[in-house]
Amino acid sequence: KNELINAMQEAFDLAKEIGMKISLETDLDANSFKNLLERINREHVQANYDIGNSASLGYDPVKELEAYGHKILNVHVKDRELNGTTVPLGSGNANFELVFSKLNEIRYAGGITMQAARGENDIEIAKKQLLYTQELLEQFK
Repeated sequence: KNELINAMQEAFDLAKEIGMKISLETDLDANSFKNLLERINREHVQANYDIGNSASLGYDPVKELEAYGHKILNVHVKDRELNGTTVPLGSGNANFELVFSKLNEIRYAGGITMQAARGENDIEIAKKQLLYTQELLEQFK
């Protein structure tokens, strides 16, 4: 891990120089990702939180958001089955209500990207999943 951080120092420096933020997305558990961000120790290097990937890995979103929630720059709204693939929002193991409740609790104000499942009729599927996401977000205004 130190080798990776050392190798990326030049990229981190360049990003800072040009005013760019870097958002890391990993499959690390809460404490390991928190430790990685602490070792990098740069304000402009933050986290991307992917709800579906965490659900697929069986991670506890409360532990994740408590560990590094203050460093999250963007959230991917995605649903996946435990140890499985992406599925339509609301049909997998992602606990959206818990995640958004916790994001609300930590006063998350960053970006949200819908990264939902696709299918035979992408437009119709996207409309349904956008509606699902909008209804979900309405609960946490």
